[in-house]
Amino acid sequence: MSKEQTSRGEPKELNPMLMGSRIHYLRRVSSTNDVASELAYQGAPEGTVVVAEAQDEGRGRLRRRWFSPPGGLWISVILRPRGGPIDALRITLTAGLSVVEVLRDLYDLKATIKWPNDVRVKSRKICGVLSEMDSIEDQMDHVVLGFGLNANVNEFPEEL
Repeated sequence: MSKEQTSRGEPKELNPMLMGSRIHYLRRVSSTNDVASELAYQGAPEGTVVVAEAQDEGRGRLRRRWFSPPGGLWISVILRPRGGPIDALRITLTAGLSVVEVLRDLYDLKATIKWPNDVRVKSRKICGVLSEMDSIEDQMDHVVLGFGLNANVNEFPEEL
Protein backbone atom coordinates (compact mmCIF):
# COMPACT_ATOMS: atom_id res chain seq x y z
CA MET A 1 0.00 0.00 0.00
CA SER A 2 1.35 3.44 -0.87
CA LYS A 3 0.49 6.87 0.46
CA GLU A 4 -0.37 10.05 -1.38
CA GLN A 5 -1.56 13.46 -0.27
CA THR A 6 -5.22 14.28 -0.66
CA SER A 7 -6.28 17.72 -1.90
CA ARG A 8 -6.54 18.73 1.75
CA GLY A 9 -2.97 17.64 2.45
CA GLU A 10 -3.87 14.66 4.62
CA PRO A 11 -2.34 11.24 3.82
CA LYS A 12 -4.61 8.82 2.01
CA GLU A 13 -4.01 5.09 1.75
CA LEU A 14 -4.13 3.78 -1.82
CA ASN A 15 -4.98 0.17 -2.43
CA PRO A 16 -4.03 -0.91 -5.96
CA MET A 17 -6.03 -4.13 -5.49
CA LEU A 18 -9.24 -2.10 -5.18
CA MET A 19 -9.65 -1.40 -8.90
CA GLY A 20 -11.36 -4.20 -10.72
CA SER A 21 -12.33 -6.12 -7.61
CA ARG A 22 -15.80 -6.30 -9.23
CA ILE A 23 -16.06 -6.40 -13.01
CA HIS A 24 -19.30 -6.27 -14.98
CA TYR A 25 -18.73 -7.47 -18.54
CA LEU A 26 -21.49 -6.75 -21.05
CA ARG A 27 -21.65 -7.36 -24.77
CA ARG A 28 -23.61 -4.23 -25.67
CA VAL A 29 -24.92 -1.35 -23.55
CA SER A 30 -26.32 2.09 -24.03
CA SER A 31 -23.27 3.48 -22.17
CA THR A 32 -20.84 2.00 -19.65
CA ASN A 33 -21.11 5.27 -17.69
CA ASP A 34 -24.90 4.81 -17.46
CA VAL A 35 -24.52 1.26 -16.13
CA ALA A 36 -21.76 2.27 -13.68
CA SER A 37 -23.79 5.25 -12.47
CA GLU A 38 -26.78 3.01 -11.73
CA LEU A 39 -24.50 0.58 -9.87
CA ALA A 40 -23.01 3.49 -7.86
CA TYR A 41 -26.51 4.62 -6.81
CA GLN A 42 -27.22 1.03 -5.74
CA GLY A 43 -24.14 1.13 -3.47
CA ALA A 44 -21.49 -0.62 -5.58
CA PRO A 45 -18.07 -0.21 -4.00
CA GLU A 46 -15.26 1.96 -5.27
CA GLY A 47 -13.24 0.17 -7.92
CA THR A 48 -16.25 -1.49 -9.57
CA VAL A 49 -15.56 -1.68 -13.32
CA VAL A 50 -18.03 -1.88 -16.22
CA VAL A 51 -16.68 -3.11 -19.56
CA ALA A 52 -18.64 -3.45 -22.79
CA GLU A 53 -17.83 -4.76 -26.24
CA ALA A 54 -19.89 -1.93 -27.77
CA GLN A 55 -21.98 1.06 -26.74
CA ASP A 56 -25.06 2.28 -28.58
CA GLU A 57 -25.18 5.66 -26.85
CA GLY A 58 -21.58 6.35 -25.92
CA ARG A 59 -21.00 10.00 -25.19
CA GLY A 60 -18.30 12.48 -24.46
CA ARG A 61 -18.15 15.86 -22.85
CA LEU A 62 -21.18 18.08 -23.52
CA ARG A 63 -23.08 14.85 -24.33
CA ARG A 64 -21.47 14.64 -27.77
CA ARG A 65 -21.89 11.26 -29.48
CA TRP A 66 -18.95 8.90 -29.06
CA PHE A 67 -18.62 6.25 -31.77
CA SER A 68 -18.04 3.00 -29.87
CA PRO A 69 -18.40 -0.13 -32.03
CA PRO A 70 -17.07 -3.61 -31.27
CA GLY A 71 -13.28 -3.68 -31.23
CA GLY A 72 -12.67 -0.64 -29.06
CA LEU A 73 -12.14 -0.47 -25.33
CA TRP A 74 -15.18 0.93 -23.48
CA ILE A 75 -14.71 1.05 -19.71
CA SER A 76 -16.16 2.91 -16.72
CA VAL A 77 -14.93 2.80 -13.12
CA ILE A 78 -16.75 3.85 -9.96
CA LEU A 79 -14.69 6.07 -7.67
CA ARG A 80 -15.73 7.34 -4.26
CA PRO A 81 -13.18 10.06 -3.58
CA ARG A 82 -13.17 12.46 -0.68
CA GLY A 83 -13.41 16.08 -1.63
CA GLY A 84 -15.67 18.54 -3.29
CA PRO A 85 -16.94 18.86 -6.85
CA ILE A 86 -13.93 20.96 -7.89
CA ASP A 87 -11.74 17.88 -7.31
CA ALA A 88 -13.54 15.99 -10.10
CA LEU A 89 -11.59 17.97 -12.71
CA ARG A 90 -8.33 16.64 -11.28
CA ILE A 91 -9.62 13.10 -11.70
CA THR A 92 -10.35 13.66 -15.40
CA LEU A 93 -6.98 15.28 -16.05
CA THR A 94 -5.07 12.59 -14.16
CA ALA A 95 -6.92 9.85 -16.05
CA GLY A 96 -6.10 11.44 -19.42
CA LEU A 97 -2.44 11.76 -18.51
CA SER A 98 -2.40 8.12 -17.39
CA VAL A 99 -3.76 6.98 -20.77
CA VAL A 100 -1.06 9.04 -22.52
CA GLU A 101 1.62 7.47 -20.33
CA VAL A 102 0.41 3.92 -21.07
CA LEU A 103 0.27 4.56 -24.82
CA ARG A 104 3.77 6.05 -24.78
CA ASP A 105 5.40 3.48 -22.48
CA LEU A 106 3.75 0.27 -23.68
CA TYR A 107 3.07 1.01 -27.35
CA ASP A 108 5.66 3.67 -28.17
CA LEU A 109 2.93 5.99 -29.49
CA LYS A 110 3.46 9.73 -29.41
CA ALA A 111 0.23 10.43 -27.57
CA THR A 112 -0.72 13.93 -26.41
CA ILE A 113 -3.54 15.56 -24.48
CA LYS A 114 -5.97 17.94 -26.14
CA TRP A 115 -7.41 19.93 -23.28
CA PRO A 116 -9.33 18.94 -21.30
CA ASN A 117 -10.13 15.26 -21.92
CA ASP A 118 -8.99 14.01 -25.34
CA VAL A 119 -6.00 11.80 -26.07
CA ARG A 120 -4.59 12.17 -29.57
CA VAL A 121 -2.09 10.27 -31.71
CA LYS A 122 -0.93 11.76 -35.03
CA SER A 123 -3.46 14.59 -34.58
CA ARG A 124 -6.37 12.10 -34.42
CA LYS A 125 -8.46 11.55 -31.32
CA ILE A 126 -7.83 8.01 -30.11
CA CYS A 127 -9.36 8.21 -26.63
CA GLY A 128 -11.86 10.28 -24.70
CA VAL A 129 -12.13 10.49 -20.93
CA LEU A 130 -15.45 11.39 -19.32
CA SER A 131 -16.06 11.84 -15.60
CA GLU A 132 -19.57 12.26 -14.26
CA MET A 133 -20.05 13.12 -10.62
CA ASP A 134 -22.80 13.04 -8.06
CA SER A 135 -22.40 15.06 -4.90
CA ILE A 136 -24.25 15.61 -1.66
CA GLU A 137 -23.97 19.30 -0.79
CA ASP A 138 -20.25 20.08 -1.14
CA GLN A 139 -18.95 16.49 -0.95
CA MET A 140 -18.61 14.04 -3.83
CA ASP A 141 -20.64 10.87 -3.36
CA HIS A 142 -19.16 9.16 -6.39
CA VAL A 143 -17.48 9.78 -9.72
CA VAL A 144 -17.97 7.53 -12.72
CA LEU A 145 -14.81 7.72 -14.80
CA GLY A 146 -15.25 6.48 -18.36
CA PHE A 147 -12.68 5.77 -21.07
CA GLY A 148 -13.38 5.22 -24.73
CA LEU A 149 -10.31 3.97 -26.60
CA ASN A 150 -10.54 3.49 -30.36
CA ALA A 151 -8.35 0.40 -30.49
CA ASN A 152 -8.90 -2.06 -33.33
CA VAL A 153 -11.46 0.23 -34.96
CA ASN A 154 -10.59 0.70 -38.62
CA GLU A 155 -13.68 2.31 -40.11
CA PHE A 156 -15.43 5.41 -38.84
CA PRO A 157 -18.59 7.18 -40.00
CA GLU A 158 -17.86 9.99 -42.46
CA GLU A 159 -19.06 12.67 -40.03
CA LEU A 160 -16.19 11.74 -37.72
